[in-house]
Amino acid sequence: MKRHLPSEEELKDAFLRWLNEERRANYEATSRPDRVDRNKKEIDYVLEDREKSAKIALEISTIWRSASAGKEDAEFAKWVDAFCATVRGRVAGGFQLDVPMTIPKSCEPRQFGEELVRTLPGLGPRFAASGRTIPLNIKAVDIRLGRISTVGNEIWPARMIASDHLLELKKDVEERLDAKAVKLLSYKQRGFETWILVYSTAWPLFAPDDVQNIVSSSLGPAHAHVDHVGVWNGSRGASGWMILVR
Repeated sequence: MKRHLPSEEELKDAFLRWLNEERRANYEATSRPDRVDRNKKEIDYVLEDREKSAKIALEISTIWRSASAGKEDAEFAKWVDAFCATVRGRVAGGFQLDVPMTIPKSCEPRQFGEELVRTLPGLGPRFAASGRTIPLNIKAVDIRLGRISTVGNEIWPARMIASDHLLELKKDVEERLDAKAVKLLSYKQRGFETWILVYSTAWPLFAPDDVQNIVSSSLGPAHAHVDHVGVWNGSRGASGWMILVR
């Protein structure tokens, strides 16, 4: 099953919206060095806020879940689509839903979503008492629910996966960070702020916190000149959310 992946342009636009809102700035893309000479290893975008004389060198990369994911991952992706369609616009805030690696076939996604929507309004005190994540049982399925934003109206599911399932993803992350960091070095030396934006295709299959930890643990001396690394999650660039690794 093929899922829509946001284009590089969509991810750049989503990043600019996030960045300008966070910094109350007016950055825009002013050039695409990688398109000038395809034979050179150049960065994806130069972003500038001309009012502040600020420049950012931006590299965008996509990290992939296991190539051998197989039928179970495809079925889970279908489950996610049906669940998200059920709950979207019906909850107050943005939530991360962690579910077991294998969801029982009896757990129909629309019915599951309906019960979770009914349960959410009474969870305020539990979130306040326990912090970010609370355990729940919905339709006889043990889950973890985390409130990640007070704005928005969506719930993003991810699977709770054992550490050995993350090894292939970690290898892919390390290779991509190394390749992107090399291209940013000359820009850092010229005074640019340097960014790697990582789009996680694994967001419905791996808990975002797991992806964040993998990216963070993969950064070393070879990436010291990279000022910031962010992980973008979501089925489309505009509707996703940022996890800032550094």
